[in-house]
Amino acid sequence: MMSSIRFARRHLLRFLIGAGALVPATAAAQVAQEKVFFDTLLARCNAITSVTDPLFAVCNQVLSGGLSTGVYTPGVTVANLGSTGSYGGAGKMAASERQRELDDLLGDEEGKKKRKRTGGASGDFTAGPFGGFITAQTSRTTRALTEFENGYKAKLDGLLIGLDRRFGNALVTGASLGRTDTDSTYMDDAGTMSARNTTLMLYTTYLPTPGTYLGGYLGGGQGTQDATRRIDVPPISGVAASTTKSRQTMAGLSGGYNWYSGAVSVSVTGAADYVRNRADETTETGITGLEFIYPEQKTTSLTGTLGTRASYRSSFTWGAIVPSVRAAYIHEFRDNVRTVSPGLVADPSTVFAFRTESPDRNYYVGGAGATVEAGRGTQFFVDYEKRAGHSFINTWSASIGLIAEF
Repeated sequence: MMSSIRFARRHLLRFLIGAGALVPATAAAQVAQEKVFFDTLLARCNAITSVTDPLFAVCNQVLSGGLSTGVYTPGVTVANLGSTGSYGGAGKMAASERQRELDDLLGDEEGKKKRKRTGGASGDFTAGPFGGFITAQTSRTTRALTEFENGYKAKLDGLLIGLDRRFGNALVTGASLGRTDTDSTYMDDAGTMSARNTTLMLYTTYLPTPGTYLGGYLGGGQGTQDATRRIDVPPISGVAASTTKSRQTMAGLSGGYNWYSGAVSVSVTGAADYVRNRADETTETGITGLEFIYPEQKTTSLTGTLGTRASYRSSFTWGAIVPSVRAAYIHEFRDNVRTVSPGLVADPSTVFAFRTESPDRNYYVGGAGATVEAGRGTQFFVDYEKRAGHSFINTWSASIGLIAEF
């Protein structure tokens, strides 16, 4: 009985760690489209007919510098906008593949048989209906420079806490609160971004049979992104700064089935994850005359995941150790190409049309972890996950945590 409930709590916890990784860190700051910038600015400057034009002073300097020949010169500056990898400095990872439980899914009779075969007392303790958890996460992301977006390196650190309740022997529901901080640095000294996100999630897991689970979550978040953008259009140079507020809606469903053979369990899993992000309009500040007003931006992601996982349970008189490995294929159904059209603060009618990068719709994730059941409803766990097969984003993440029943 308690073994299946402990699985459910581990399952829910990993579910929420992954969902937090989906939170967008969108900010008006990260697409490298120099040609669009220069072509639009040159056309606007060539259209000036009066010294009273709001861009006369800027164009008068620029046409004597980097644009004096009227030809685009690559590498002079980076016009940044967009987002850090679309969904978070840590990279977007399907929540369904970050939730993988680190123990076996067992019902009453199956659990008794398993403990009799392998020994170990961790499953014999009967705790109260409540469970609490705390987990810390860190991740690193590297995004390559592509035709439409600048590359960057990002570091994410996060903390997740939660409380849930067991109803009977097959249902667990609860809530969690998470916080992530992401620091990103863009290639070629193009700028920086510091993002802070807070999420609140409701979740549930239902175990209809000893080998089957169904899970879901629904939540939202809000964040603040402080960004800088380097401006270098000779002889004009400087740094533009902006602060953007964002809000997120997240939802997901997952399910899986486990097979058992002695201390070994193997499972197949599937999931769907939805994230919608809205970043407010924001205005850059600076003294160059080339600062941007970014319009409101909306992005949507819908991913489907198919995966598998294997674990081995080693039981002892004091508890058990359960190492596991997993792998999954992920497909992105949404997150389509967008056109972001900021205007100049000095002349809002001068609008630039920047296209975002086409998403890599198919990639993989792999991971490994271990749970230590210390007895009396206490579990410690560690986990590592890495993305593979993505065209331009490389991400790894690690987490460590504690689950307690009472």
